Amino acid sequence: MDPASISTFLFFQSVPVLVTVPVMLLVLVLKLHWLPAGGWDGILSKRIIMPALALSLPGIAGVARLMRATTLDVLKEDYVRTARAKGLREFTVVSRHVARNALLPMTTVIGISLVTLLEGAFFTETLLGIPGIGREAFESVKSRDYDVILGLTLVLATAFILANIAIDIAYTFIDPRVRYERSAVT
Repeated sequence: MDPASISTFLFFQSVPVLVTVPVMLLVLVLKLHWLPAGGWDGILSKRIIMPALALSLPGIAGVARLMRATTLDVLKEDYVRTARAKGLREFTVVSRHVARNALLPMTTVIGISLVTLLEGAFFTETLLGIPGIGREAFESVKSRDYDVILGLTLVLATAFILANIAIDIAYTFIDPRVRYERSAVT
């Protein structure tokens, strides 16, 4: 089961959004008739399913692979063996020792992955006819509207900065040993 799940995760992580959307259109819209083809009716309609799947599949697959790898690494640590030797229940060992230490790298990946959703939105919104920041970027490049391109670049850069600040703050909640102190300027 493990090699099959890892292979599946690796496959979904490797396929770019530019390939995922046309395949999903072919299967879910044309063959199975489960979803509408494109456009936008708002966030509470069936039209949100296709872009949500296309944007989330690579990120979820990457997070699942990393979570598996970090959890297996943490399970091999001496403090986990010590906690088990002390007679702690497996739930306590996993929730207090393994999960907390496996979450630190996951926090970084998830925080940055949320920002990279904006990159995938460029293709998803254009291919599915959804009005949004990605489609606006493509239209601005075609019409050489440099002010809009600069504004979108500023938005993306600000999103990365805010994501990194949020990741640093989350570290202090996950691991109490991580603290940020003011340095005295002399």
